Amino acid sequence: TLLVHQPEGRGPVVEAIWAEDLTEPDLNAVLVTSNDDGGKATGGYLPGVLGNQVWLAHALTEALSVLGQRLVGPLAARLAELGATGVALVPCGRLGLLPLHAMSYRRGATQCCLLDEFDVSYAPSARVLATARNAVRAKNDRCPVVAGVGNPLPHPNPLPFMQDELEKVVACFSQARPLYGPEATKQALLKAAVGATHVHLSCHGLYDPDQPLSSQLQLAGEQPLSLGEILTERPFADARLVVASACQTAITDFIRLPDEVIGLPAGFLAAGTPGVVGTLWPVNDRSTALLMAQFYRYHLHGDPTTGQGPMAPVRALRHAQRWLANTRPFTHPYHWAPFIFVGA
Repeated sequence: TLLVHQPEGRGPVVEAIWAEDLTEPDLNAVLVTSNDDGGKATGGYLPGVLGNQVWLAHALTEALSVLGQRLVGPLAARLAELGATGVALVPCGRLGLLPLHAMSYRRGATQCCLLDEFDVSYAPSARVLATARNAVRAKNDRCPVVAGVGNPLPHPNPLPFMQDELEKVVACFSQARPLYGPEATKQALLKAAVGATHVHLSCHGLYDPDQPLSSQLQLAGEQPLSLGEILTERPFADARLVVASACQTAITDFIRLPDEVIGLPAGFLAAGTPGVVGTLWPVNDRSTALLMAQFYRYHLHGDPTTGQGPMAPVRALRHAQRWLANTRPFTHPYHWAPFIFVGA
């Protein structure tokens, strides 16, 4: 791990934090488990993300423990020594597929994860992160207006809690342009998003591992919104934040392993939106509705129990995830760990 930080009154400092007991075969074993001859997959994180929830739950338990102690633990220890309150992660290769923020390590006698100690954001590259931070400054001083879709219909797998989710999100705003069911078409969304500070997408998402630019948000009617269209048409360039609480909206290209991750969040950032919330695997629509409602309350109104005022998106997501992790029956990381904040 390369850690870049800037002490007060000094230039940037680059440190190497070694994970000497973590090897590439260790990582690959977590990502995909195969039979003895290396053929058919029999488990693992990647097959779980792409559809097998039993494999995903098992792989999460292993990955969050093994990789957390070996990889994330040493980073967290150094961040604590530096007095850091947040960290922006730029994961390379297949590490970009994993919920690094949720990986478990020991701090003294306590078992914890990065979210317990720090605000955690992700970025495709340091350059993209710098661009996003500059863009935030130009978008922060506007009255919040949300545009969004909730449970677009018809769909072979409707998500009734997604409509409830958007209704709870809308209740946090004084101005809203929600689109429910059959109203949530591509053209209606593009029109509603003009001038909106926030875009909330409670719908199905589909990641295409063979052609990442064909990854899409599935809307009402027969016209999805693809990553390629987001990059070329920049439909959400007005927004300070896009929340894609759909399935697999934050998973990235794991076949070609580019230097910079390719996926919907990187596409939103490249198309002018400085902050994006996405998901790493198919999510439960009921727990997601609860998490998203809490996220917007923290983001727009703060936390009345602590007296903390409105929070930046990265901190609001962290607090909402920690809240859900302590809410039965959604304590398992499957429910709260897939959500990541990308950008600034």
